[in-house]
Amino acid sequence: MIDYIFKYQASIFIDGNDMVYSPSLISTLLSLFSDMKMAPSTFREITTPNPKPELRVKLFSSDDKGWEIIFGSRRIDILRKPFMPNDKDAIDLSTFCNEVPDLFNRVIEKLDKKAKRLSLITSVLLKEMTNAELNNTYLKLFKPFSVYKDNPAYEWIWKSVIKKSEELIDLNEELNLITVIKRIGGQLELNNTVMPIDRIQLSFDLNTSQSKMENRFSDNHIKEFYKKAKSMHDDLTKDVKDVIYG
Repeated sequence: MIDYIFKYQASIFIDGNDMVYSPSLISTLLSLFSDMKMAPSTFREITTPNPKPELRVKLFSSDDKGWEIIFGSRRIDILRKPFMPNDKDAIDLSTFCNEVPDLFNRVIEKLDKKAKRLSLITSVLLKEMTNAELNNTYLKLFKPFSVYKDNPAYEWIWKSVIKKSEELIDLNEELNLITVIKRIGGQLELNNTVMPIDRIQLSFDLNTSQSKMENRFSDNHIKEFYKKAKSMHDDLTKDVKDVIYG
């Protein structure tokens, strides 16, 4: 079903205004992730309350493993950069969701922080389909006007957003579950080769509601969230697969 992984991204939203670039911060972070062979870099961040760019820190794999950790003023993002499922250093989503809570905990424990929001974002490219299969998928997802039945759309986006209550240990949380299915065209670089594509991209965004912004998520809550997010992700993926390939 999946041919290419654009992104696995885990994020925790924190108060990180104090995490501006400094040699001491870089030293601390490199020490926390010394087992991952990370190298430091910087980026300039502009936020709404602070339009003046501030220098922030990010770490990336120095051994081509594809990890990247970005330390912003409001969030920490952990990403695995694009890869194919059969790549030498590929990991599945279960492994990703099992590993990121420990990586987050290294930071929040050392810097004495708690998270106020949590999220998991994935984006993948489905295996190649014939034009007839792509058009049939469109008709399964939409009830098009007559003009689009007679002239099938070659670009489209299907999106659905729901709210779902979940228990994260001692906390009752409202989660947003976002599914986006779209037909994309253009060019894509795969294995250092640029090729034309006409495929379906599938993306999920599972996150705790922005209506609650208290600093309340500790290590155990983060572990529970990614455990449940992976399970919900599996259920959503199965539903999409049943619709598209059923």
